[in-house]
Amino acid sequence: MEEREIMNVDVLFVGGGVASLSGALHLSNLIRQHNEKVDAEGQGKKLEEVMIAVVEKGAFVGAHGISGAVMNPVALKELVPDFIEKGAPLEAEVKSEQVCLLTKGGRIKAPITPPPLNNHGHYVVSLSRLTEWLGKLVEEAGVYMFPGFAGTEVLYENERVIGVRTGDKGIDADGSKKSNFEPGIDLHAKVTVFGEGSRGSLTKTLIKKFKLDGGKNPQGYVVGVKEVWEVPEGRIQAGDVIHTMGYPLKSNTYGGG
Repeated sequence: MEEREIMNVDVLFVGGGVASLSGALHLSNLIRQHNEKVDAEGQGKKLEEVMIAVVEKGAFVGAHGISGAVMNPVALKELVPDFIEKGAPLEAEVKSEQVCLLTKGGRIKAPITPPPLNNHGHYVVSLSRLTEWLGKLVEEAGVYMFPGFAGTEVLYENERVIGVRTGDKGIDADGSKKSNFEPGIDLHAKVTVFGEGSRGSLTKTLIKKFKLDGGKNPQGYVVGVKEVWEVPEGRIQAGDVIHTMGYPLKSNTYGGG
């Protein structure tokens, strides 16, 4: 058995997406606000040296956020009230929306945009850039960031989750150890928060072990395909959002863009 380094933290967030980063930043803010209140009022006990860490499998925070997105800024305003002043990477504020049925030779524009697709006042963003920016704020708040470390195994003690093990490095394609082999580390935490997404590899093992899906409706999944289109300059204005359905999908296939 490989001897592994053990690192102890207070709170560990698994996954470096928007949810985990927001949780880590909010927790850090709550601790800071609590300590400031204790200093101001001279009552209570400060929370000293609470170590919060985020482990992310991507080479950098935001590496796996491949989607473009239209973002409702309500939650971001609550988390970072001055997000615009802090340089949030907003591509454009949504100015117009339309829904179109695509045909092989053209499009049919809907006369109205359904309310759920009305995005006035929201922002067009790159999820990757937004996640990377949020990660920098989290790091500035004193949270330890570990990009490039994939959680490969949940660690237990008497059926209680105590952290995760990161993947070994220096492994050949056939599973053999190379000369630069380095065993993963065991991250132990008092609290472990899993933010890997709906199909996270560790999350699936937790669901199976603790039967978290018992009596629940099964989750539904679809395959998403991202395309980047290059269009003539001026054809689309910044802030235009176009929802599409139809071609090239068949009439019995659910989907759109």
